[in-house]
Amino acid sequence: MAEGEDVGWWRSWLQQSYQAVKEKSSEALEFMKRDLTEFTQVVQHDTACTIAATASVVKEKLAVSTTQTLPSNCPSQPVLSWVPNC
Repeated sequence: MAEGEDVGWWRSWLQQSYQAVKEKSSEALEFMKRDLTEFTQVVQHDTACTIAATASVVKEKLAVSTTQTLPSNCPSQPVLSWVPNC
């Protein structure tokens, strides 16, 4: 076999290998992008649900605490117009 044929064979093999690696890397990158997008959407959705649930509980707790009677040492009117009773 001549030396030129050896170089041609190696060059061809390297080019094919490089192309295969490049295609697999692109494919892996696309999978990672899709996974990251899905993960981001799930985190955003779960965060929004948690915030909504927390706001609902806080609202309920505030509603319960404002309907309770005022302690006897609280004035019936606010001390200052912008300060609520107790």
